[in-house]
Amino acid sequence: AILFALGHLPALASSGAELTQALVFRTLFWNATLGLMFGALFARFDLEAAILAHAGFHAGLLPASLLAALI
Repeated sequence: AILFALGHLPALASSGAELTQALVFRTLFWNATLGLMFGALFARFDLEAAILAHAGFHAGLLPASLLAALI
């Protein structure tokens, strides 16, 4: 889960956002938490379940991000 979280830091760095300690912590925390959940799906079912859950999360996150940008 930690490797999953660390793997998201280059995308954060390339986003142009100021890399504050709080932003890096938030990114690592949420990606590690979700990584544990995706890992549990992988362990219980298979790789496809983990990939679909990851993709589904991003599919739900996109509308929420767009809505937040409008507010």
